[in-house]
Amino acid sequence: SEKKKAEKAGASEMTSLLKLEDLNLEIGFQLIPLVDEKQGGQLLNRVRALRRHLSSELGFLVPPVHISDNLRLKPREYLFSLRGLEIGRWQIEGTQMLAVSGDPNRRPLAGKETREPAFGVPAIWISPQIEEQAIAAGYSVVDPVTVVTTHLGELIRQHAYELLGRAETKRLLDSLNETHPKLMEELVPKLLSLGEVQRVCEQLLRERVSIRDLGTVLEALLETAPINKSIIH
Repeated sequence: SEKKKAEKAGASEMTSLLKLEDLNLEIGFQLIPLVDEKQGGQLLNRVRALRRHLSSELGFLVPPVHISDNLRLKPREYLFSLRGLEIGRWQIEGTQMLAVSGDPNRRPLAGKETREPAFGVPAIWISPQIEEQAIAAGYSVVDPVTVVTTHLGELIRQHAYELLGRAETKRLLDSLNETHPKLMEELVPKLLSLGEVQRVCEQLLRERVSIRDLGTVLEALLETAPINKSIIH
């Protein structure tokens, strides 16, 4: 019926809107084997492991990364976006390895010179056949999946403050209430609102400070908030 079609279309539109809240990784069609586990692709497992690691490192639950192919990209190109806005892209050189070295006197290798995407360090795309030669020359050699996940990890760290939502902040405070009930009773919402605590956490993440030890952060806020709330704004 027309009603069911409209409901289905509405649900599809809502799903599309929800995906804008995710971290998205789009890949060109020649990179699909990196994702396809039937072809030995390791990217899905590596991204899951990265997400777990970053959640522990940063101190909050990093949202899932939605991975999809995009025919509008170059065949070996990938693109990261946050809520629909591009935050980074790069291009893999087929099955070649990336040899990375920040040493200005590094020994030259046969390959295509570039800069690795996460930190901008000089690098060279090399054939897998000369991997041992590159390692002996002092290069760090990584495969394409490691290139992508390292790039993604650095982008998530850079944008962590944008990923911490109100719901996740509340979850963190609810969890802390179980271990530090007295602290929570004195601080939220008597002295600070949920939104104000979130802004403090966002600012710490923006400065690359983990909020893993949130109890210590809130204890500091308990001491300073009654005197000066300007630190929060």
